[in-house]
Amino acid sequence: MSIALRRYIGSGLLFGLIVLALGSVAGSSIASGFASVRDQALSAGLGIVANLIADPLIWLMQNPIPGAVITVVVWPVLLILLGLLFLMLVFGFGADAARDLDAAVWLMLG
Repeated sequence: MSIALRRYIGSGLLFGLIVLALGSVAGSSIASGFASVRDQALSAGLGIVANLIADPLIWLMQNPIPGAVITVVVWPVLLILLGLLFLMLVFGFGADAARDLDAAVWLMLG
C-alpha cells in the first residue's frame, strides 16, 4: 500500500472518528443548527443550493454510525460541504443585511 493511500485512509479514519463522536454526543443539536442555516438560506432565495449542501450534513449528524463509515471514504467531500455551508451562511446573512438596508432606506426616503 502506498504512502499516499495510507495517509488518505488515515485521514479518513480520523474524520470518521470525529463524525462518530460529534454525531453520538451532540448530533441532534448540530443537525438542528444545520437545519436553521438551511432555512435561512432558503429564505434568502438560495433554494436548491441550500438543500444540496445542508441536507447531507443534517443526515450525517442524524446517522452517526453510517455517516462515519461513509466519511472514511469521502472525507474530502465533507470538507467541501462544510466550506460551502460557511459560504452559504455568509451569503444568507449578506442577503438579510441587504434586505434590511433596503427597507431602512425606503423608510428614510418616505
